Formats: sequence, structure tokens, C-alpha cells
Amino acid sequence: NNGSNSHTSQSSDSGGPHKPQPPLQFPQCRRRRVTLLCVFVSMSTVFVLIQFASQHSIARKQTRKQQQREEPIFPGHSVHTGERSMRLRRETLLGSSSSSLPSSKFTNASIPKHHTVFSTSCAPQQHWESMVFFYHAYKVGQPGTVTRITSGCSDKEQKEQQTFFDNYIKPMRPNDFFIHFTPDYSRIQKSDGAPYKYMNKPYGLRHWMEDYLKLPQSSAAIDDDIVVLMDPDMILLRPLTFDFSDVENQLFVEDEPRTRMVRHGFPISQQDGYLNNEWMRLDRQHILGK
Repeated sequence: NNGSNSHTSQSSDSGGPHKPQPPLQFPQCRRRRVTLLCVFVSMSTVFVLIQFASQHSIARKQTRKQQQREEPIFPGHSVHTGERSMRLRRETLLGSSSSSLPSSKFTNASIPKHHTVFSTSCAPQQHWESMVFFYHAYKVGQPGTVTRITSGCSDKEQKEQQTFFDNYIKPMRPNDFFIHFTPDYSRIQKSDGAPYKYMNKPYGLRHWMEDYLKLPQSSAAIDDDIVVLMDPDMILLRPLTFDFSDVENQLFVEDEPRTRMVRHGFPISQQDGYLNNEWMRLDRQHILGK
């Protein structure tokens, strides 16, 4: 037996035939452990994802229920009206410190008082347009007062508008920003008997002048005041004042206008049909830096 074992060993060493060795058990055990670990990690990940999705779904349902319980400020606009939500929205718009709010940049007493007004209806689109207008007036420091003339609101809409203005618009410049409500003048008929919706603008302006400026009784007191009439879809990129003498930043239809400053008997307005005048002939390459 000892010789046979020795011969087998020698034959194996010399490359001859030999019996196959049984496979080791340790690598198989290791593979099984790794597989089980991967399965456990995968199941844990799936469980966490399912739990997260479930909690997110529950949170969304609770948010929708809360929104349904709260009456929107504007028809068609869902707005949280809780005290914390309103505070956060004000801080987002104005900054966390009210001391950082700028007032008008024009404080020289020699500058006439300015009244910037813009006319709107009670349509939802003109609500957010008005907010953008006020915000940019605040950012550039538009001098004097800024007033939204709002025409044709129902009693409910007027209350909603006043609440929104008091909470979000007025804090920007409490002494200068106003909202003024008027009747609906869009039903006034033209000479042909058809209603003309743009009547809100002239008649709303007259209502504001009589009610706020107290014209004609106060004519002598406000004789030198400047009224700037704009639209809600306009955005102020810099203060708009009575002085247009800065020839580098103004465009006039005439080569030599009769005046470059608003004064008695000499108002200034933008030409209608702005898509076919000097605005369309600007040096775009220079403006865009190309």
C-alpha cells in the first residue's frame, strides 16, 4: 500500500492521470452569503422607497385638503392664508427685515410730486401683473405715489383685493403704494351703441383724480404735481420722472422736441404703434455686446 500511494503521487507529479479532487466548500458558502446580503440590501432599499413614496403621497393629500379648506385670495388662485404662510411670503418678497426697504430715491424738494397710476380690471391676469408692477416700482425707487386703479370688482373681489394689497403690496412702501376701486366703466357705450371695455382707463383715472386728488377743488394745491399714466403689463427698469433731458437714454420722434421736461401745457407721451418706430431700429448688436 505504501508503494502504491507513492506511485500515484509520482504519476501525478509527472503529469500522468490522477483522480479529480473534490471541490472546496468555502467559496460556495461565500457566494451564498454575498447573494443573501445583496437580496437583503435590495429588499431594504425597496422597503425604504415604498415607505418614502407612501409618506409623500399622504403629505400631498393633506396639502390638497388644506388648500381646499382655505378660500383662495384670487378666484382661480389657490393661496395659503395662514399667518405663518403670509409671513413667509412677505419675507420672500421684501426680505426678512423691514428696515431694508428702500423709499423713493428722489427726496429733493424741488422735484414736483409724482403720482404714478395704472388702470386694471379685476381679471386674475391683471392681479399678478399689478404685483410685478408694484415690485419693480419698489426696486427702482419710483418717486411719489404709485396707485393701482381697479375697476369693476364685485364686493367679494374688492375685499379679496384689499386683503392681498394690505398684506403683500403696501408693506413695500406703506406711505406711497395705494389701490383705488372704481365702478365698472367698460359697459359705457360708444356712439354706435356698442360697449367699449377700454373706458375703464379714462373714466377710472377721472374717478381717482376726483376722489383722491380732490379735483377740481384742490387745483391750486397740486397745480405742479406730475401724473404718470401707465399700464399693468409694463415694468419699470429705472425711475420714470418728469425730466427727459438725458439725451443718451431717451428716444424722441422729433429731432428737436418742443420740450424734454413735463411742464404746464407740455405733457410727454409715448407714440402709439411702438412696433413701427425707433424702438425697432435700435443697434441690437451693440446692445447685446456682439
